[in-house]
Amino acid sequence: MLECVIQDRLVPDERLGPLLEYDGDLADHQHLAETVGRQGYLLLRSVLDRESVLSAREEVFQKLAEVGEIEQPAIAGYTAAANIGGGQFSAFGQAKSASLKGRKSPKSTGQARRIRMG
Repeated sequence: MLECVIQDRLVPDERLGPLLEYDGDLADHQHLAETVGRQGYLLLRSVLDRESVLSAREEVFQKLAEVGEIEQPAIAGYTAAANIGGGQFSAFGQAKSASLKGRKSPKSTGQARRIRMG
C-alpha cells in the first residue's frame, strides 16, 4: 500500500482505502449519524447540483487568487508559491534553496469558512 502522510504524520494503513458511498435515506438522521460514527465520514454523491458546486468553487478560488493565496488559473486551486514562506518554498512545500532543505513550509492561515450558493 502507498505511504500517506498528513501534517507530517503517517496515516495508518487501516485508515486508507476506498470510500464507501452512503446509500441510505438522507432523511434518516440517526442512520446518518451512525454511519459517520462508524466510518468517520459520509460520501454523498449527487446531493448538490454539480454546476452550483463548480460555480461556487470558481467564485471562492477567484477571490483567493485576487488576494494572492492561489495562482492562476484560479479554478485549478494551486497554492501561490510567493505566499508560502515569502516565496522560499514551492507550491508543494519544497524548499527552493539548499539552505532551507529540511525546513517545513509555513501553513497558510486563510480559510474559506462558508460558501453561500444562491
